[in-house]
Amino acid sequence: MSGAQKQSFTAMLLWLAAASLAGIMVWQLFSKIVYVSVDSGIYLDSARALLAGARPYIDFVDINPPLAMYLHVPVVWLADILNTDSIAAYFVTVVAFILCSSLVSFYLAKRILPADYRIAAFAIALTLIYSLHNFDSSWFGQREQLFMLALLPYLLLRIARLHDVAVPVYLSIAIGIAAGLMASLKPPQFGAIMVGVELLICLRHRSLRVLIAPEITAAIGVSLAYVALFYFLGGASFDVFVNRYVPLFTSSYNAMNDPDGMVLPTLLRRFGLEVAIVFVGWCATMLLKIPKVLRDLSTLALVVCVMGIVVYIAQAKGFGYHEMPMRFSANLMLCLLCGIVVHKLLLRFRVDTAHMPYMALLCVLFFMAGISATFSSANNAAYRSTQGLVKLIADNSSRGDRVAIFGVTPLWYYPSLVQQDRYSGTRYAFSFMIPMLYDGASVEPDIPHGYKVAGNRIDQEQLYKSEIQEDIEKLKPELVIIYRRDCQWCLPGFSMEEYFLGQAEEFPFLQDYLIDRSNDWYLVLTPKS
Repeated sequence: MSGAQKQSFTAMLLWLAAASLAGIMVWQLFSKIVYVSVDSGIYLDSARALLAGARPYIDFVDINPPLAMYLHVPVVWLADILNTDSIAAYFVTVVAFILCSSLVSFYLAKRILPADYRIAAFAIALTLIYSLHNFDSSWFGQREQLFMLALLPYLLLRIARLHDVAVPVYLSIAIGIAAGLMASLKPPQFGAIMVGVELLICLRHRSLRVLIAPEITAAIGVSLAYVALFYFLGGASFDVFVNRYVPLFTSSYNAMNDPDGMVLPTLLRRFGLEVAIVFVGWCATMLLKIPKVLRDLSTLALVVCVMGIVVYIAQAKGFGYHEMPMRFSANLMLCLLCGIVVHKLLLRFRVDTAHMPYMALLCVLFFMAGISATFSSANNAAYRSTQGLVKLIADNSSRGDRVAIFGVTPLWYYPSLVQQDRYSGTRYAFSFMIPMLYDGASVEPDIPHGYKVAGNRIDQEQLYKSEIQEDIEKLKPELVIIYRRDCQWCLPGFSMEEYFLGQAEEFPFLQDYLIDRSNDWYLVLTPKS
């Protein structure tokens, strides 16, 4: 066996061992409780509805454009064929996406970096794998994570274009399609990041000709195709979404903005460390004697971070997953710097790096296999904390039953409800649109319930009430749950229980249900007959 054949055989064995360890990592997660983000649970339920023939925004309502729910359809379809849990199927899909994006990133990083910087290429590829957010159920599967998984290979491909490194056309098109699809999940936010990246590349290249590339054509083409399909084939769904829900959700989200003058302080408090890491790391790469390719990647990481901050400020608010661009940039910068440091140390001590990336991958996967059990156990604790409501549903309904939950907070239990094979009792899924009912109205201290103030009402509220009544009469849910505590994101002093029972004449369906008040957290309504 020649030297080249031995090297190829050794590499194959190392990759086989790495894949086996990745399997161990996944098994350890599955041996606990598989859990995904709230939004993922919502879109998996939307996919179930689509497969059953429901029309988006008419038979069920979501606050976002339809791409996310349609991307979840193949996962639910495959889960049905295999007779398995759609949550587990989605978990496997995201894990596969993580590993695939990491391998593509490793391949691209190796092509654009000098041969002796292979360890740095490996470190860059670890950006997507070596992330504790992969084991955090509140992040796992979020659209922000999916976009970042497509973004890293795209950034490396664009750097390859800058340095005239040849990349197979089929791979360029695949990366462009993935980036275009994921950016279309949230066009204003993710699109802004993509535009920022391309502006820098045009400035760096000093020409617009760099935009003429297969990945750009693929990304723009798939985005335009998605918009065109929704516009021309959406029909009534498109009209209802644009004319009713876009204005309604826009006004409601504006009501949740950070107070004036507090946007920047809130931003710095929540992810000031990530911003500092990115800025300091970028300065370090500008000063270090390293290949220009690494400086370009560092600068793109800075651009992603800056555009993420711009989007955050433009929204005047942000939830945990809105921090993903900043955290992705910080993670990329740390992995990049670690790769540079390890490279220089290996040169210093004259260590042969021929198989170093593969050996390093083994070590990292061993480490991940250990921490996976820890983080999945932490997720199990979070999962068990939801079991009060979940047990309530299990005790009062059966698989396949419809359940209507009125309350914003129970939204966080959504994946558990999907796992239990329960279906929504109204078009508004497992949540109540409380924030959507008020156009940013404030409540005076002496007025306990703001919705009773005529000036706080908006026209949509009466329509919402009539739709709730219509849905419950039509779908006849076997269980209705009303949240009794103060509602998260609601007006101060708002009581969900008082909202329904205090104006029962506006909710005639209440007459058809027995009300159990024995639970301190929830009103439990079951049919009288």
